[in-house]
Amino acid sequence: MIVQISCLLIGAAALCFWRGVASAGKDWGKAERCSDAGGWEAIAAFALANLGALMGGLDPAGPWSLAAPLWATAFVLQGIFSLCGQKALRLTAFLTGLAMSGWIFALALQWI
Repeated sequence: MIVQISCLLIGAAALCFWRGVASAGKDWGKAERCSDAGGWEAIAAFALANLGALMGGLDPAGPWSLAAPLWATAFVLQGIFSLCGQKALRLTAFLTGLAMSGWIFALALQWI
């Protein structure tokens, strides 16, 4: 469960970092897009997926421990790509994070 909670904290810290970039950056538009690019919604979906997996009795050391770091990586990369103005890569990172949350939901449904 440490991996999953750490990934959730990484996501929250990354979002706060992007908010700081938005408030201190010279190019407000890119940084603002970066902090709002599915930020709290993605964290909420990931948190609900983790809660569902926990309530479903999913083993935290199984595939769930692979999906969580992949989500955190995609979430951080989404902000970086947004700041760099790479729309296609930002969308790919967003969809990867969404897929990881969906995978955790799917894993939870198999074990209920």
